[in-house]
Amino acid sequence: MPDPVDERPQQQDACKLVHALYTATEGRPMDWRVMGDLADKRAAVAYAVEQGWIVVEGESRACLTAKGATLARQSQL
Repeated sequence: MPDPVDERPQQQDACKLVHALYTATEGRPMDWRVMGDLADKRAAVAYAVEQGWIVVEGESRACLTAKGATLARQSQL
């Protein structure tokens, strides 16, 4: 049986990505931004998508969901 994967690094990187999108969009969900090459951040992107925090289009475009915007706003308190 394989060892469980430690998701903390992906979660931390995903939160950084969500915060970057939150800043770039001034907290507006569904406001698309070019984020550079998201393939370099594959694990973080996958985690954020699985959590419902962001939506991704292609290799470089992403936007926050309402859930992602709420997460970013609450974690800034």
